[in-house]
Amino acid sequence: MISRRRFVAISMVALAYVAVSPVVFAITLEGLHVMLAWNIFLAYIPFLLAYLLQRPIRKTWLLWILLCCWLFMFPNAFYLLTDFIYVDKDAFMVAISYQPYEYLRDLPAYLGLFHILIGAGLGVVMGLLSLESVRAGHLAKCHKLPAWFAVLIVFLLASFAIYLGRFLRFNSWDVINPFRIIREFLDSFDWFAVFFIAMFFLIHNFVYFLFRIVATREDDQQVVAGKPQTIEGGDQYQIH
Repeated sequence: MISRRRFVAISMVALAYVAVSPVVFAITLEGLHVMLAWNIFLAYIPFLLAYLLQRPIRKTWLLWILLCCWLFMFPNAFYLLTDFIYVDKDAFMVAISYQPYEYLRDLPAYLGLFHILIGAGLGVVMGLLSLESVRAGHLAKCHKLPAWFAVLIVFLLASFAIYLGRFLRFNSWDVINPFRIIREFLDSFDWFAVFFIAMFFLIHNFVYFLFRIVATREDDQQVVAGKPQTIEGGDQYQIH
């Protein structure tokens, strides 16, 4: 679950990232870094929705709408990993005949690299926290479908959506036109599409597996130490 303290902290980090992005753009003169601010905003939406979904929602139709919106926006979190394709090797090193590479000390290039790296890391963290919150709060309570299987479906759909966004340039809101998505996907379908979607499916699972190991270990340490654990809304309870 996402505590109030964690929600505020990550929200402030996301806001700071967006605020710094124009400065990075002014130094690097690369429009990518303005778009990264937009990508972080899109990655923040499922995090925000997951936090809101922790509150009691009595109207079933509203709950399903929020869950569907979360599912449609979730791929934006890991989509930020694809922004590494914009890293230009020539900005960091130069090849000299019969000699080792000469590594350049280019401040704008490294600033851009760190900006992409921090954005990708922030997006993945928000995605993992939102997924774990939805899994624990809603998927785990669905008796018709095991929670782990539901998580795998989410990862597969997210990987498919990342492919659509990166190569076919669809946005999350384009889901309202599913026939166009299916038609263009089938037109572009090949072994590369299978490879890309499969690799991102594996990346989702690998990162989430590591996240679960760390989260489980932290929970065990809190139980052993008898420390208060944070639950919905940031309130605390003591384990006896």
